[in-house]
Amino acid sequence: MIIGIGIDDGVHIVHRYQIEGKNAHKPVFASTGRAILLTSITTMLGFGSLWFATYRGLGSMGIALFIGVGTCFFATVIVIPVLIGMLKK
Repeated sequence: MIIGIGIDDGVHIVHRYQIEGKNAHKPVFASTGRAILLTSITTMLGFGSLWFATYRGLGSMGIALFIGVGTCFFATVIVIPVLIGMLKK
């Protein structure tokens, strides 16, 4: 699930860069970045709520998914613009 969410976030950002152009960081993150932030936060809260489950396996899975989705969001926001900038050169 974490890999799927990370790929989905990246595809949305790259697609928006293709529409707006390579130097349009502000419009891309003002709209698509905000949408990815909100979907990542709601997904993290949903998975994070599993932390309070009485079954320890389910709780640890919730924590792992919470951290994984957060890491995917930060990778999408930090790594993809750097890679697009490198490919531009």
